[in-house]
Amino acid sequence: MANKIKNISFIDSASALVHATHRRLKSLLLMLGLSLLLIGCGKDGTDGAPGAQGPAGETIIINNEAESIALTIDSVSTSPDFTVHFSVVDQDDMPFTGLGASEVRFTLAKLVPGTSGDADHWQSYINRIEQPGGVGPGTEAKLQATAERNGTFVNHQNGNYSYTFSTPIFSVTDPVTIDYQPDLVHRVALQLGGEFAPLNASYTFIPATGATEGLNQRKLVTTETCNTCHGELALHGGGR
Repeated sequence: MANKIKNISFIDSASALVHATHRRLKSLLLMLGLSLLLIGCGKDGTDGAPGAQGPAGETIIINNEAESIALTIDSVSTSPDFTVHFSVVDQDDMPFTGLGASEVRFTLAKLVPGTSGDADHWQSYINRIEQPGGVGPGTEAKLQATAERNGTFVNHQNGNYSYTFSTPIFSVTDPVTIDYQPDLVHRVALQLGGEFAPLNASYTFIPATGATEGLNQRKLVTTETCNTCHGELALHGGGR
C-alpha cells in the first residue's frame, strides 16, 4: 500500500509539473506574440516604428518613407468651412504619413456656364494680381488664378489628411469679388511639391448636392493624352 501511495504521489507530481510547464509555455508564446505585434518595421528597415489608430481602431504602422506615393481626394466638406479630405499611399499601397504642410497647395474653381454662344469656363475662387515685369509678357496688371497653402493642414497619422481653406470661399472679395454658387460644378485641385513632384489630384462635385457623377467637367484633353507624346509634363519648377 505504501508503494502504491508513493507511485500515485509520483504520478501526481509529474502531472502537476507537466501542467505548470504547459502554462509557462503558453505564457511565453503569448508574450512573444504580443512583442511581435508591437514591433513594426519602417520602410528603412528600422524596428519599433510607432503605430496610429485607424478609422476602425486597427493599428497602422507609421510610414514616413516611400519610393513613390499616390494621392486621392476622397471628399470635400462645406460646413462649417471648405475642407478637403485626402489620402496618401506608398508604392505598396500602404498608408503614407510623411507628407508635410509645406509640400501641398490647393485651389478651388467653379464651372460657369457659357452665355450668348460663349463656352463654359472655370472661375477660380483664389486669385492674385500679377504685376507687369513679373513672370510672362505684358505691361498691365492682370487677375490671375492661383493656389494657397496657408490654411489649416492636418496629418491624421494614418495616411489620411485634411486641409481647410484660409480663403473665405463663401464671401470672396479680395482681390476681386467671386460669388459662391453651390449649385454649379466645383473642382478642388491639389498640387504636390517636394521629392514626389509632379503629382496632382482633383475632385469635381456640386456643393449643394454632393453629386460627383455625370457632371460637366469641360475636359478638353487629359493629362494622360498629353503624356503619350511628351512624357511626364511638368512646368513652373516641376510641381505642375
